Amino acid sequence: MVAPDPRSPTPLTRERLLRQADALEPLPATATRLVTLLSQSEWMIRDVEEVVRLDLGLTARVLRFANSAWTAHLPSVSTVRDALMRIGVGTALSLAIAEGVRPRLLKPLPAFDLQPGRLWQHAVAAALATEIVTRRARTPIPPETVTASLLHDVGKVVLDEAMDEATLTALRTAWTSGSLSRIEAERQVLGMDHGELGGYVARHWGLPERVAAAITHHHTPAAARSTICDVVHLSNGVAKLSGFGPLIAEIDGPIEGDVLARLNFSPTDLHTFCSELTDRMRTGQERFH
Repeated sequence: MVAPDPRSPTPLTRERLLRQADALEPLPATATRLVTLLSQSEWMIRDVEEVVRLDLGLTARVLRFANSAWTAHLPSVSTVRDALMRIGVGTALSLAIAEGVRPRLLKPLPAFDLQPGRLWQHAVAAALATEIVTRRARTPIPPETVTASLLHDVGKVVLDEAMDEATLTALRTAWTSGSLSRIEAERQVLGMDHGELGGYVARHWGLPERVAAAITHHHTPAAARSTICDVVHLSNGVAKLSGFGPLIAEIDGPIEGDVLARLNFSPTDLHTFCSELTDRMRTGQERFH
């Protein structure tokens, strides 16, 4: 028997991917405090205000967005409380989260053929789509849903950083075989897909279980059976349909009709969401920069 070459790279296994996720630096402390607060069954706006005011950088971003071009038709605001009332606590949370994840999502992802900034643009579009869906929803949407949408593809970052040439070749062979979806190919080659890995990252960061579950199942929402996951799945699809996502070859599944039904939307609503998102991407994405 020939002994394995000690110089050969360690195979990219599920266990190695999880170790890579464990090595990620934590989210900003303010973001963790906010998401913990908002995931509680009861919270008050003054509690959110206090957390935001203790972070001068986040305070500046919240006030800047509250007085941005998106709200130019409204009187200016000068207090954190008024700014939160205008933009919503879910948006404030996404601003806090974005500060920690933006550098990673701006990087190119060669394993997914994504150019610099492309994944970040998609993440922002999905978060803005969630805000649009939330305003038109017939049922309450938890505020942390925006964060789940912003982070839904974070597993791709870990996959790309850990990827070796042999595994990438195996993945691309599986992707182009025609018999497997991209998600199925990831599971076959790696033992997990980027959604499951992203959910693991969310738990590593101390985010609530329902946020982690929504990230895990954003391509398989029926498995989660949660409003957050349904909205993330829908927002991901709306962002792609609006042109703010991967290339056509990388689109990994349509919006499930059952999701629209559970949220009391119709296919016609998709056209409205896409139109509004295109407008919002011209004015609303500035807050993430």
